[in-house]
Amino acid sequence: MSTSRTRSTLARRAPAVVAVAAAAVLGLAGCGDDVVDDGVEQEVEDAGEDVEQGVEDAGEDVEDAGEDVEQEVEEESTDG
Repeated sequence: MSTSRTRSTLARRAPAVVAVAAAAVLGLAGCGDDVVDDGVEQEVEDAGEDVEQGVEDAGEDVEDAGEDVEQEVEEESTDG
């Protein structure tokens, strides 16, 4: 085997090796994006759940306040 033939083979294989390495790196980067997307998605879901809980709590507070007002009105109407 001649040296020029070995270099020629290496020269042909080098781009293939670079392409495989690039594909692997880009594949990992793609997986990393999914992890980031999953993290963002989880944060959004958590924030949405916090908002829903806040709305439920506010609704309960309004109902309680309404009941208190009704009770005060009843007491005033029976006293007066």
